[in-house]
Amino acid sequence: MDPLERDYIARWASTILGFPCIDYLSEETASTIFHELSRSEETLNPIRDTWGNWDWQYCASQRKGLTYVPHVDQLLRSALSRRVRGSNATMWPANKKFALVLTHDVDMVSESAISLCGLRQCAACELVKPNSLLRKSLSLSRMSARYMSQAFRDRLDDCLWHYEDWLKVEESYGFRSTFYFFPSPVKKPAQWDCIYQFPDIVRFNGKRMTVREMMQSIHRAGWEIGVHGSYRSAFDGEVMKREKGCIEDALGSRVTSVRQHYLHYDVRITPTLQGEAGLTTDSTQGFNRSIGFRAGTSFPYWCWDHVHQNPLRVLEIPLHIMDGSLFHPAALEYDEEFAVRHALQLMDAVEAVGGCLTLLWHAEYLNRPKYRNSYKRLLDEAAQRGAWGCGAGELYEWWLNRETSVAMDHLRTASTASPSL
Repeated sequence: MDPLERDYIARWASTILGFPCIDYLSEETASTIFHELSRSEETLNPIRDTWGNWDWQYCASQRKGLTYVPHVDQLLRSALSRRVRGSNATMWPANKKFALVLTHDVDMVSESAISLCGLRQCAACELVKPNSLLRKSLSLSRMSARYMSQAFRDRLDDCLWHYEDWLKVEESYGFRSTFYFFPSPVKKPAQWDCIYQFPDIVRFNGKRMTVREMMQSIHRAGWEIGVHGSYRSAFDGEVMKREKGCIEDALGSRVTSVRQHYLHYDVRITPTLQGEAGLTTDSTQGFNRSIGFRAGTSFPYWCWDHVHQNPLRVLEIPLHIMDGSLFHPAALEYDEEFAVRHALQLMDAVEAVGGCLTLLWHAEYLNRPKYRNSYKRLLDEAAQRGAWGCGAGELYEWWLNRETSVAMDHLRTASTASPSL
């Protein structure tokens, strides 16, 4: 095993356990962990789904029946069972049992209204779709009708104009989350990209405002705003940088977190582009059509540069459970009870290793009962179990401080240790 790879595993494992532990890991165990965290598997298999993504069906862990199990975390604990046995300490704030990272992709801000800029964006997206001329014309006609209704916008009771409810339910548990907003405008739109724009008018907390102002209001309340990178940004560094700048300009503040739209992502390219754009936290490595542990772990890990063979300065907070994966007809297609039951099985597994469980509930689904109810039930369960509910940026700061603290403790211990005789 290459020394850089071994150091990479030592850094990750020591941050989790709170002490230097690489000497207790066999070469085989360390290699297995590196293979999963670096996502080397994804560089060896060229097959991708209809969106150009790596999904659950391609994972070797799925064929072994391990997709729903944080088997890398279990392997680490098993290898160090004597050192960690009987320890009640956790790595999370206030000795919380596990972390719950809450995130929302904002793909829509209205079901009834659209601005002129949004209409132009829609037309650009329709033109690149592989649909018949008739289907494109019908879609554009519907969007044009939405635009023509702008004069009645204030009289419409748009079911999406209550995003403050996300904040209210999370605040009731003392939790925070990250909202990933789509950039505006998109320079190179793809057929799957979002069409809302920052000047679009919405209502938030009962007040009429622009999407830009809603973003600022959410940020001022203590929630994080991140970049929901467009489909093409995953492979275009200039687009990635521009979109980060768009969100920062609208927010009036630095932005460090990202999730790629449609989870469009390539481990060989995307994390490098994110780092070059100045983004430090990503939460894209999950599944569109299922739930589970893409890298076999519940914990964050530094992305690996497969070109230069070294770790990047982008912390991956793996995505474990997405609402669409639970409920969509093209995915698991669960009802509410089955979805919650399966999600709680993952929560059980994460709690057992003292890890981190990441949820994604799309902001526009709050008006759908099974989406809303399942989210509240999971938050309630996590709160009762003593979880730390946070956003992606919060987790990044905690992880970085923890990593530094463990390294400093090791240096102090080494410097004061008596020389062996």
